Amino acid sequence: VEGRDLRAGGYGFPISDEGSGADLGLKAVQLALRAHDGRHERTALLAEVMQRFASDPMEAVAWMDRASATDYAALAPMVMRHADQGDPVGRRIVQSAAEQIDTLVRVLFEKGAPRVTLLGGLASPLEPWLSP
Repeated sequence: VEGRDLRAGGYGFPISDEGSGADLGLKAVQLALRAHDGRHERTALLAEVMQRFASDPMEAVAWMDRASATDYAALAPMVMRHADQGDPVGRRIVQSAAEQIDTLVRVLFEKGAPRVTLLGGLASPLEPWLSP
């Protein structure tokens, strides 16, 4: 805007990639491991995540050691599907992502952005979750 760049977030996964597919996938794996240990409620989403690792937390840890942002993002459609089907954890993950995006958009407008465009593979699926 007027010759200056405006930025809010987006500093890269896992530090600041709010609302991305990788962010959704990371949260799903974190919560699935907690549910497996009995530290979090168990839901269909978290059970399906653990099934990806043969219900073995050490398999999940081994995967995480080599997983990229793209690998985590591959879990996002599962998170979205479960959220849309009413899974409470899936809904909380997606709602949190939408709130983070809403905050980024608000900050960009406060900095003077004339418009903001949401891009990426989750732009359409997340749109109903965003503030108008």
